[in-house]
Amino acid sequence: MSLKQKVIRLFIVLLLATMSLLTGIYHFSWQDSTRAAAVVDLTAHSRLGAVFIDATLNQIRTTLIHAAGTFTAQQTILLDPAQTRRSLDALMHQYPLFDRGLAVFTPQGRAIAQTPATANSRAILPPGTGAPEPDARRGPSTVRFRLTPGTKDIAPVLTACIALKAAHGRPLGLLAGTLDPQAVFGPLATILNPDHTGHAVLRDTTGQTLIRFNFTPDTGADPHPAPRYRVTRPLTAAPWQLELTRSSAHAPAAANTARQHAGLLAVLITGIALVAALLLLRRIGAPLQKLMHATRLLEATDGDQIQLLTTKHQYWSTLKQISGPDEIGRLAQTYLTISKNLDGTMHSLRQIARDWGRTFNSISDAIVILDQNRRITRLNQAAATLFRQPPARLIGRPLRQVLSRAGQPLAGLLKETPGAEFPQPGRMYIWRHAGKVFETNAAWLRNEAGRRVGMVCVAKDVTELIRTGDALKASEARYQSILENIDEGVFETDLTGKMTFLNNAMCKMLGYTAEEIYRLDYRQYLLTRTLRQIAVTLRRVLQTGQPAGIKDYEFIRKNGQVRVFRLSAYLISASSGEAIGFRGVVRDVTGRLRIRNEKKALEAQLIQAQKMEAIGTLAGGIAHDFNNILTGMLGTISLMTMDLDITDPYYEKLAGLEQYIQSGARLTRQLLGFARGAQNEIRVTDLNRLLDKQIQLFGRTRKQICIQADLGPDLLPVAVDRGQIEQVLLNLCVNAADAMPNGGELFIETRTAVLDPGDPIIASHGVQPGRYIRLAVTDTGTGMDPATRRRIFEPFFTTKERGRGTGLGLASVYSIVKNHGGFIDVRSQKNQGATFSVFLPAANGNAGRRAKAQPQIVPGSETILLIDDETIIIDTAGSLLKKLGYQVLTAPDGDAALARYRAQRTTIDLVILDLIMPGMSGQQIFEAIRAIDPHQKILLASGYSRNQHAQALIDQGGNGFIQKPFSLNDLSAVVRRVLDDAPCPPPSQPDSRAVIKPLPF
Repeated sequence: MSLKQKVIRLFIVLLLATMSLLTGIYHFSWQDSTRAAAVVDLTAHSRLGAVFIDATLNQIRTTLIHAAGTFTAQQTILLDPAQTRRSLDALMHQYPLFDRGLAVFTPQGRAIAQTPATANSRAILPPGTGAPEPDARRGPSTVRFRLTPGTKDIAPVLTACIALKAAHGRPLGLLAGTLDPQAVFGPLATILNPDHTGHAVLRDTTGQTLIRFNFTPDTGADPHPAPRYRVTRPLTAAPWQLELTRSSAHAPAAANTARQHAGLLAVLITGIALVAALLLLRRIGAPLQKLMHATRLLEATDGDQIQLLTTKHQYWSTLKQISGPDEIGRLAQTYLTISKNLDGTMHSLRQIARDWGRTFNSISDAIVILDQNRRITRLNQAAATLFRQPPARLIGRPLRQVLSRAGQPLAGLLKETPGAEFPQPGRMYIWRHAGKVFETNAAWLRNEAGRRVGMVCVAKDVTELIRTGDALKASEARYQSILENIDEGVFETDLTGKMTFLNNAMCKMLGYTAEEIYRLDYRQYLLTRTLRQIAVTLRRVLQTGQPAGIKDYEFIRKNGQVRVFRLSAYLISASSGEAIGFRGVVRDVTGRLRIRNEKKALEAQLIQAQKMEAIGTLAGGIAHDFNNILTGMLGTISLMTMDLDITDPYYEKLAGLEQYIQSGARLTRQLLGFARGAQNEIRVTDLNRLLDKQIQLFGRTRKQICIQADLGPDLLPVAVDRGQIEQVLLNLCVNAADAMPNGGELFIETRTAVLDPGDPIIASHGVQPGRYIRLAVTDTGTGMDPATRRRIFEPFFTTKERGRGTGLGLASVYSIVKNHGGFIDVRSQKNQGATFSVFLPAANGNAGRRAKAQPQIVPGSETILLIDDETIIIDTAGSLLKKLGYQVLTAPDGDAALARYRAQRTTIDLVILDLIMPGMSGQQIFEAIRAIDPHQKILLASGYSRNQHAQALIDQGGNGFIQKPFSLNDLSAVVRRVLDDAPCPPPSQPDSRAVIKPLPF
């Protein structure tokens, strides 16, 4: 039974006792009349009965409302009839008031479940409707009562119905409880009609009799008919009314009896009520006293953990004794649950406190907790170590005092914030001590209301962090400096190709600023083919994860210039291993590729030069040997013509044969010129004057060619061998005429050219900048294809048919120009003519004229030592000298020559020495003879031209030079000039600016 039920019953008992007492007083005081007594009696009984019935119905209503709460709270019970039946059984056990059974109906009146199962549901259903009352649409606390009169087959039933609704108002069904009205209203028989002299009837609003209470047995007609008194009183708990009827004949007796019975009943009920009240109060007060006792147990511990553990089981045992189904029992059960949960929570909190304490002291940072007055309330071991005092001595002391007296580095903070609150929350303090750097900050501690209750300060040793940060910053600065100062471009892109990073070198390569490149679409600086190539490369890098090899790609600069970039790329991955982009390194190799191409061209030129040098050496050797043969032939013919009269028929033939030999000598001179030995007599010359005569002579021989000369005015002089330059012009003109077999135009032009270091012709030919004289020969002939143009300077290469050319013309031109320190530039296309531009270094000084001296035969009688390894030269030259009257001594090699010279040096007037000899060379013989006699006259002879080798010996004191082949007149003149100490022609030196290493074409 709940506390509420106990209180209600106590109230009812006290109410009944009070009513009984009042009824007794009422009856003892009402003695005026029988009628008045009867009426008063009936009225009092009706009032008392109505109160009793309303109280009983209200109790039934309250009980039913509590029972309905089970189904409203658990709506799913109504969906399962079996579960609904079990719930009804539980309610029957909990609320035995409904002794006739309980039933649950749908809103439409269909029975869901009932208990007991054998209960007569027809007594519950109102007749003719099929649905119980009240309507399910009424409020959840509305309870309707129905009293079914008893019949022959059905006992009377009191039914109470209440609507079941969900929280949102949806009807769930009806709950109906049935009771035995005789059992419920049984005590009314004694209360309402104690003397059995009247009738008590309970009727509905229509006047239908529902139940009679203690009516007089029907014995037939009343022998003493008398008027009847009737009192009707409506009920408040149900739409019923209580009707009391009594005969006037029994009124006084009834009144007396009522007074007596009322007095006794009042005393009895009052006693019973008092006893019941005491019992109920005891049942209510005892659990409260035990609950107060358990509460005092908790108060007695006063926070003592050991005592709390001792009394904990007593507290729980007391609460278990109080636990029950009523409110106090449930409250005790709740206290028991809360205490056990609180005990577990306290245990967890104590464990957490221990863990927090260990953690607090194991933190390497110094932590100090302050109260509102800046006093230390707690600090960890690191803070105690920093203050150099035990924690017990520091707790409770003001932080400023600790800092001021401790002499610690933290005291320096007080100087940093004079007059300011310390520490200031949110401010970061940096201080140094003993080579370490500390970072300190503070934060407010607030309670649940948000008010400040203290502060926590944390000091962290950031020495290593700052050192690492400085190193990282230095590394980043170094890395950034390297990226921004290297020549290579570095860039990064995402997987879509959008640029995300690039250095200054990359911006310079492309000609854009970094902001422009970030905004640009990469298609704006990539060629279409380059875009495809890079896409293929990056796709392979993304698939394999391997870096891309170095390759060359073409990029477009901002100014539209196409540059070649050498690119290498690799994949950028996140820490998770997922690819996020690409990184590449770029180098501009446009100039390098150009240099490489030029290097290849130079290597080809070098190979060509080496080949031509080898061929020139071979040609020089052939020319040298051929000149020796020609010398013998020419000397022999000279001896023969000296012995013949001019009218002799063989004289003319020998003279023709001599002309043929001279032609062969000219051919050998071309070979010698090709062999870099043709600088015989280099003089400062006016090139225009030299060319003018040659142009006129050539014009007379090739009249089908129209020659136009444009000789530049104020042309600087050149240091050249005139004969070789004449040969250069002649070969170029002949080559041009051969390219125009059907006639054409030939343009000859001279100009002074100043070549600057940036001039393209300087880089393409590898020559030194300076002043040059340009001789250009242009024809309108057939021109040359590139293959022919590459081979035109090769010896013996010719495009003419067999028998019409030797292939030495342009080769000799190349060698002559090269020996003069110049170079040749050739421009030609097929069927568009050709232009040969000869560049010769300009010389200092003025050009002079040289008169040709006609050689004459001059005899002599001196002794001459002739040294030569060729027998034909010994025989021929010896015979010529003897023919001139000289005494001739011969030697075939150096050893024989030196032996003969030592033996007869006092008689030898002149030594004719061949420069090219096997064994001991001509230079060694020259030096040996001069070592014996420094004043010995020596005439140098060679099948080569007067080259650097011969010039060096002349510079060392050689007395002259004669080139093979030579005639009798040439030999006579040169020997006589040396013997007579006539001045030899001074050795000519080219201008120093003309000594330039030439390159082949």
